[in-house]
Amino acid sequence: MIIFLYEKHICNKDHWSHVLHSMTMNDFESRENSLRNSSSSELGLDLRFPLVCIVQSQQTGLEPYCDYIFFRRALYCFRFTSLDQLDFSNSTLEYQQLVIQPNSDLKLEFNSSLNLKGLRLTRNAFIEIGNFYGFDPYFQPFGSIQISDPDRIFSFYIYDSRIFFIDNVTCNFSEEEGQNSFIFSGLNLNRLQFSNVNFTSELCPLLFKNTSVQDWYFINKDPVKYDPSLNSSLIQMDLNIKVKRLFVEYGEDKFISKVNTDTLLNEFIFEQVEEIYFFSCNLEEIFKNLISPALKNRKYF
Repeated sequence: MIIFLYEKHICNKDHWSHVLHSMTMNDFESRENSLRNSSSSELGLDLRFPLVCIVQSQQTGLEPYCDYIFFRRALYCFRFTSLDQLDFSNSTLEYQQLVIQPNSDLKLEFNSSLNLKGLRLTRNAFIEIGNFYGFDPYFQPFGSIQISDPDRIFSFYIYDSRIFFIDNVTCNFSEEEGQNSFIFSGLNLNRLQFSNVNFTSELCPLLFKNTSVQDWYFINKDPVKYDPSLNSSLIQMDLNIKVKRLFVEYGEDKFISKVNTDTLLNEFIFEQVEEIYFFSCNLEEIFKNLISPALKNRKYF
């Protein structure tokens, strides 16, 4: 394992989300100009696509709720009040970017009211969801998506949301229940990103079973929490979780005694991680807390 630590703040979370929080042309242009004026080192990412015009989504059947941007092949859905209003069954377009962002005042749950059947994605596509108040841990809508990539690789971003599981799911599954599909299971992701997400519910590693992630990003003020009560029978299961690189930014003001196996490096999820990158973190605390029983046999650079 290789660990990279950065004292300089080079990754601004405002630039890491691809979402346009307002879809007026003035706001669109303002955001594009801001991105053009930022250097790639400031963003920590490549610069955005050129400015393009917004095209109303008559071709998608989703025009009351979404805007389609032709040259980006992007669909921005933000005018809906219920997830069941988003019907992709009549859309013949193939998208590279899908953004689902309800008004935060609605406090919607990400659940089975959303049907992605009929959704078609290009290669290197990404799905972004934001402003969700809770999540159904048993809802996995991605299996019905048609993806051009034969390996079904895409990226998945969650931002400005609360990871609160309405069913209060824990790791005390029976062996039979452990065979179910879960919200993050069975995915092949180029990038998984949690940005400004409040983890009020503990995550069970089982939610990520059979999932492969090239780059996993935590961009939060507060750390993720894991459920320590993984059922003993499930410990014997091969969860088959593969993460290649982990990128972490909690912020210097919050990053005190937060880096340990309980709050970041869960041994079931990150067992195979190769590289870890830290941004704007307390380096002394990182070195102190990374030395834990689960990681004591790893090499650090």
